Amino acid sequence: LFRSDLFTANRKWVRELCQAILDADLQIDWSCNSRVDTLDPQTLDIMKRSGCWLISFGVESGNEMMLEKMKKKADVPATRQVIAMCRKAGVKSSVYFLIGLPWESEETFADSVRLACDLDPDFVEFFYAYPFHGTEFYDLAVEYGLLKPGELPAEGYNHAAIPSLHLSVERLEQLRREALRKFYFRPRYILRTLAGARSPQKLFNYVRYGFRQMFDLVTG
Repeated sequence: LFRSDLFTANRKWVRELCQAILDADLQIDWSCNSRVDTLDPQTLDIMKRSGCWLISFGVESGNEMMLEKMKKKADVPATRQVIAMCRKAGVKSSVYFLIGLPWESEETFADSVRLACDLDPDFVEFFYAYPFHGTEFYDLAVEYGLLKPGELPAEGYNHAAIPSLHLSVERLEQLRREALRKFYFRPRYILRTLAGARSPQKLFNYVRYGFRQMFDLVTG
């Protein structure tokens, strides 16, 4: 894993790196993080040939208003295009959504879940937004009365850090569990994942992980 938040920011550099991997005949498998508006077919092709098997994208939301509030500067059509590009190239895709910003509502959350299922990537995750001190998000949380001045939430990964203006912490956590169940428990997704296992060990890993996820989502 290339531990960069935006590995594909400089596409010329990425292509040079991938060519160097090919020239050295390293024979490695690797993954990276990207943005939906920083990838093109030519760059993706050489990434695939040099061993890239998975790209993770911070899509953040399926709701255009939320994307505008986040200042994401990447829209839903661009997301659809790049996921389709990865599928055509044979590179797996992982999509991340950010939930729990002040404007999050039942409707905006539903748009994100709907987009996740429509995109049908190989993996999806819904991460809770965390108001780090000194960020615009933190200032907004204080302004909206979601945080006290100087307060830092103890949780932010396994549990929602703060409520939104429309959803309680408990409701955010419930919606996240429901979203993951809806995505991962689809028969189409399960069959495709199992069919993609190229070895008994990989099949065993998928089944073991799937049962663990099922237990966590049902009992959580």
